[in-house]
Amino acid sequence: MGIKDLLKIGNESDRVSALYDIFEEDTRLSTKATQVEFLTTIRQIEKYLKPGMKILDLGAGAGEYSIFLQNKDSM
Repeated sequence: MGIKDLLKIGNESDRVSALYDIFEEDTRLSTKATQVEFLTTIRQIEKYLKPGMKILDLGAGAGEYSIFLQNKDSM
């Protein structure tokens, strides 16, 4: 399935599910090269976080940033 096939899917939930089947977002940030993106993004997020703040949603991806920040707070 390609991008053109995704655009043909009318139901948004089905389209998002099909997209994740193609791109494997949960492993996208696992290489050394993409760790630069991850660490840069975390640094930018941390500039705006204050003690006691909660994150409702972040990035609408596989949760890599939210999970990292949650684990960091529990250390």
